[in-house]
Amino acid sequence: MQEYVSAFTLNVKKGLYHYFDFYGRSGRAEFWYFLLLLILLDIIFGVLFAFVDKPTPFQLISPYNSLYGATMSIKNLFLIPFSAVMIRRLHDVGRSGWWILLIFTFIGIPVLIYWLIKSGDEQENQYGFKPSQSVDLYWEKDFVQKVINHSILYTKYCFSNAFNYDGRATRMEFGYFVMVGMLLGVGFSLLSFLLPSLSSIFFGLNVVFGIVWFFPQLACMIRRLHDTDRTAWWLMIWFTVVGGILLMFWMLSKTGTEKNRYGEPKNETF
Repeated sequence: MQEYVSAFTLNVKKGLYHYFDFYGRSGRAEFWYFLLLLILLDIIFGVLFAFVDKPTPFQLISPYNSLYGATMSIKNLFLIPFSAVMIRRLHDVGRSGWWILLIFTFIGIPVLIYWLIKSGDEQENQYGFKPSQSVDLYWEKDFVQKVINHSILYTKYCFSNAFNYDGRATRMEFGYFVMVGMLLGVGFSLLSFLLPSLSSIFFGLNVVFGIVWFFPQLACMIRRLHDTDRTAWWLMIWFTVVGGILLMFWMLSKTGTEKNRYGEPKNETF
């Protein structure tokens, strides 16, 4: 049993360490253990929902709605690393990450599952070397501290450029700012759920938070598009289903390294 717990911990750490990494390769264990984490979270939330009464029609503030908000925020928080590990898993069997779109079809899902359970290429392929099983390469002792430091730095930077729609933004800048926003949203929802007598206050704070957060995030997304040499008008495709997927792909693509019409490239870190 201890062996499986250790393997679960190791592979979840790998997935979180490569939160924004859509390149390289991932082995079967990394993908399936990360999927197991999401299944366990679904079970936990399912049990919690079983003990919470559903709200009446038009009841905006309730423990059920607070728990639902926290659930959706947490799922969104894990959507990026799960998509990344699935794409790296496809790379491990020599397939392009674009094959992940098969998940939106019926007939393509069995093919996608087959690739996800298939053994990876033993030799180097066009996506890199065979994934390492060593934890040392993926989880440094100061990793958590680095995440906290970067989260604070990028959040401060984005707020100081809340209305700056010129220039460029790195993938890390966008990713950390979005991640911090989702974490804060989870916090407000959980507090509203755990402290129902103060739920209206936390609901109001969550609304204010969403409004305040909107402007720096919009500016960051525009600068991120500039980094991929695209105009801000591409944000409009967010209102389409397929366009939203494409937009997120651009947001999380590698930071540009060449000068473009929007200026010089930016360093990935401060």
